[in-house]
Amino acid sequence: PVELLVAGSASPNPWRSQSEINFEIPHAGMVSLIVRGASGRVLFTKKEYFSAGKQAFTVTNEDVKVSGLLLYEMTFGEQVVHKKMIRIE
Repeated sequence: PVELLVAGSASPNPWRSQSEINFEIPHAGMVSLIVRGASGRVLFTKKEYFSAGKQAFTVTNEDVKVSGLLLYEMTFGEQVVHKKMIRIE
């Protein structure tokens, strides 16, 4: 069966104190999030089990302490989605 992850954008973007990364999955399962700096260095990771439907990861300035362009990667089953967000001071 095909896994389908529908990832929305981070909101707000750019963000100062926190941002929500919204997504939707067709059935329950593990979703992982990796946030990297522009250089590719991993800054934050989180893996969580979600039920089917609309869900969100929250990323805060405590999780990611650097500002600037951030690249994030979400994985659900075999599907990987890459997006960008900006954290400002």
